[in-house]
Amino acid sequence: MDDEEFWRKLIKDRLVDHHVDSAESLQEAIDLLQSEPSYDVALVDLNLAGDNDSQGGDLLELMKVRYPQTRRILVTGSPPAGSVRRNIELYGVDEIIIKHEMSLPDLRRVVEESVAQAHSEPAQSSQGPRTGGGTLQEGAAAPSTDSGVALPEPDPAEVRSPARAGAADYDVGDVIEGRFEIVEILGEGGFSKVYRVHDHIEEEERALKLFESAAGYEAVRREIGALRKIHHPNVVEVFWAGKTSDGDWYLITEFIEGQSLAEFVTGGGRLRDREAVDVALDLLAALIAFHPDSVRLDQLNAKSSEGDLSEAELHEWMELKDKGLVHRDVKPLNVILTRTGAKLLDFNIASRVGDPVRTKSGTPPYQPPDANLTRWDVSTDLFAVGVLLYQLLCDGHHPFPNAMPLAGQSVIDPRTFRPDIRADLAEFLTKACAPASADRYTTAAEMQLALRGIRADL
Repeated sequence: MDDEEFWRKLIKDRLVDHHVDSAESLQEAIDLLQSEPSYDVALVDLNLAGDNDSQGGDLLELMKVRYPQTRRILVTGSPPAGSVRRNIELYGVDEIIIKHEMSLPDLRRVVEESVAQAHSEPAQSSQGPRTGGGTLQEGAAAPSTDSGVALPEPDPAEVRSPARAGAADYDVGDVIEGRFEIVEILGEGGFSKVYRVHDHIEEEERALKLFESAAGYEAVRREIGALRKIHHPNVVEVFWAGKTSDGDWYLITEFIEGQSLAEFVTGGGRLRDREAVDVALDLLAALIAFHPDSVRLDQLNAKSSEGDLSEAELHEWMELKDKGLVHRDVKPLNVILTRTGAKLLDFNIASRVGDPVRTKSGTPPYQPPDANLTRWDVSTDLFAVGVLLYQLLCDGHHPFPNAMPLAGQSVIDPRTFRPDIRADLAEFLTKACAPASADRYTTAAEMQLALRGIRADL
């Protein structure tokens, strides 16, 4: 059971000599369990996207009571840090698999061992999970993510509990969790409040993002999931996530000293053309770090649909799918200019490339008019960078009337606002902000290459 078609197909393709059924929802899974005499093994994704977040746990709890003969493997996209033993006891699972840390041979081996044991003995969940590949040992130290961050997980009942009215308010001088002293209030958005804090344990200046209400855990999980594999000078670094004694989730990131790009878009400052282009090049470099090679991904998708992927190509496809993220909210407030370049912040609505579009969160002036997608792709981020550069070069003016991108409407010629702008730069902006994705740049690398050629002559 998994809400991602990619993982359902992957397991079926790797276990062709076994009878494999799949489901993407709790009801589909229950229907299958009731229609078959008995399954040897069930692989269940614990955290499903969107409104179905608790269904994986619900199915495991149901199977523990009604289908104890079926060996249960809990699958998760990120390590269940700090709660391995509790998840084992709660759901009675025999294995824990971390999707992106298990190789294909290991996946096959773990499943086949479980099938063999199901035939030879009843499921013994009390023994705890065995090791192997991307599994976790019961009682082992919770693993860290690639960036050193191990995200604590909440109690399932806590996640389902009614939302609090809002996060607690803190003032300068307050100390959170006996460790983080508020130095400055940096800002507040729809999802969070951000503070500059002094970490009295590490003696470092950090930024603390405090999330609002029950949406806090999901926002923290998404942001760490996005950032834990990105290590790039133009992307904010995340250090830790936790929960206050008041029940509010928070995220600790590097404190970035600099100016918000919003100051330059709204007229509070002015960048020279080459400085503005350098900002865009920094943002494109950041996108290259977490966007996939979409051209290659399309090629592999086409081969996959024909059932023609080799083992090496399947590995490559998995890596591209895992790496590919869309930020979804590239805008001036999420970019800080520092002495060493621009930094991209705020990944709490980031999505994996190819994921179904369930919400249209984002900032309308920076969303392409053809963003009525069924699955997320990189065009959303590329368009936003084009609009940002247009505004920086054209005194804050937007490429569309009323700052509202509309399909079928032409981009306002940059020379309307900047008669002295170079012709090649005006052409770049017109293409980058085109209303139709077919007329825009297709990858961050392609866009970066074109802009570098222009920058060389500025």
